[in-house]
Amino acid sequence: MTDIYEENAQEGVPAITEQPILEEKSMEGGGPKTPPVKETVDRWRREVIEKIEYLRKKLELTLQENETLSLEVDRLHSEVTVLKKRAKDLEQQQAESLDMFNNTIAGINLALEPRTKLPEKVGKDMTKKFFEDNELKKALSEW
Repeated sequence: MTDIYEENAQEGVPAITEQPILEEKSMEGGGPKTPPVKETVDRWRREVIEKIEYLRKKLELTLQENETLSLEVDRLHSEVTVLKKRAKDLEQQQAESLDMFNNTIAGINLALEPRTKLPEKVGKDMTKKFFEDNELKKALSEW
């Protein structure tokens, strides 16, 4: 088999004598035809231009969508800021209410304890004065 190859093999690369000529027809007589080079280049150019236009439109739509989403994000950030402030206000109100509730419970406990811990002159006016004059806080701090 190697003998056959060696007998039929080319001994060198053939030299190119002329430039190949592009023909409109690939084969003579009724065979498949290749489109002319100019038509192929024009078709490719149109396809490239159409692709560029498509990508440009897609980029514009994406930028518009990005701008819309940025506005929405900004709006949501401002809402979150307002809601955080509202939450802080509500926490402060809750703390104040809880403090007032605890002071009231402590006052009730003091009022219910035996009279030995209350001031000597206890009457309705003195009890009222006791709670108004911050003596409750003083008694609570001693308690």
